[in-house]
Amino acid sequence: MICPTCGKTLEPFELNGIEFDFCANGCHGIWLDHGELAEYISEHQDNMPTSLKDIKSGKLTEKENPKRPGVKLYEHHFLEDGDIAIDICPETLGIWCDFKELGKLKSLATESGLGGKLHVTAKNLEAKGYKVF
Repeated sequence: MICPTCGKTLEPFELNGIEFDFCANGCHGIWLDHGELAEYISEHQDNMPTSLKDIKSGKLTEKENPKRPGVKLYEHHFLEDGDIAIDICPETLGIWCDFKELGKLKSLATESGLGGKLHVTAKNLEAKGYKVF
């Protein structure tokens, strides 16, 4: 699969049964299939657009779903303050997070008491030689 931000190859990475696709040799973004992000920020899941109408109300980007080339992603600002921008696929509900958004998600998860899972995931990626945060 190709990274929607920089065009490098995404590397699969699995932890606790959840498979991520990580841009290890480029921008360090991450692709999450539908529902995978909820494992880390479940108490904020209500802030995620879920209907096609809600998703398409976001800003259409040039980024494409790495699993469905040609399907453009829509940018949404996550949470009320809009500090975290994520890109959502209208067909699969998969999510692309750029590197800087991963850091913000890590902070959010830590503040919510869920930082342990995200920290373990980051440490496992780093143990494989990938720069995460």
